[in-house]
This record gives sequence, C-alpha cells and structure tokens, in this order.
Amino acid sequence: MLHSEAESSATVSFRTFWQYIADELGDAWLGLNPHAGNLKEFIVLSYDPKEYMRQIIEQSYKRNDCSSLDSDIRMNAVLDILGEVAYGLRGEHKDDLFDIELLEEIAWHIGNRFSHLIEIEQKANSDDHQALSGATVISFPNYRIRKANARL
Repeated sequence: MLHSEAESSATVSFRTFWQYIADELGDAWLGLNPHAGNLKEFIVLSYDPKEYMRQIIEQSYKRNDCSSLDSDIRMNAVLDILGEVAYGLRGEHKDDLFDIELLEEIAWHIGNRFSHLIEIEQKANSDDHQALSGATVISFPNYRIRKANARL
C-alpha cells in the first residue's frame, strides 16, 4: 500500500518517507515511532541508532522547513544531507563499509521509489544535454570491487 501511495503522489511527507526507509532497512538499522507527535518522539528512544542517522533525520526535518512530521519534504535536500554526512564521516575517518553502504542504500531507495520527486537541473545548451545524457551511473560498491581486483 505504501509503495503505490508514494509512487502516485507528487509529494511525500516526512513521516511517510522515513517510515518507508525504516521499513526497507529493517528495525535493526532504523527504529521509528510511526505514531509520534513530534520529531523528538519520532526516533525511538529505546533504539540507539548511529549518531549520523539521527543527524540525517533531524537535518532532513530542519532543511525542509517542516512544521510537523506530516510536512512535505524535498528529495534533493535529503540526498544532499546523505552526501554531506558521508563526506563528513570520511573526513573524520569514522566511516566503515557498513556506514557507507547504509547511506548508499537509503539513496538507492530514494532513486528507486521517489525518483519522480528528484529535481534535475536542465542545461540550456543542447550540447551539454547530449553530454549529460551519455553519462553512466556506476554502483559505488561494484566500482570499489573492480578497483580492488585491478590491483591484484
């Protein structure tokens, strides 16, 4: 039911989006209270998520200027936050393979289920558009594997 609702909607609420992500990742990675009345109650207190996950959820609420858990959010803002957190973890040397893969999985779910909500800038120059349309998207884990295998 959530899949079709999310796909057919031109917007998605903060609560619906994060509950979908929590359902896809599983309770072991992200525990949320779907009946919470505010952001503080939304992240389950008995659950101890990695601090960066709490930061991502809180930042997505703030950057989208949410007034409630049912406010609409922009996927581009969430993707920006994921990228910033991944970059910060790498800079602090606190990242490990599971952290990066978790952030990549969230981004994958956004692209898979909410791609219709991602705003893509269009270039005015048709040559630029042709160059961009030929771009290839490469899975980061697959790229790392190929790069490691090339060193053997």
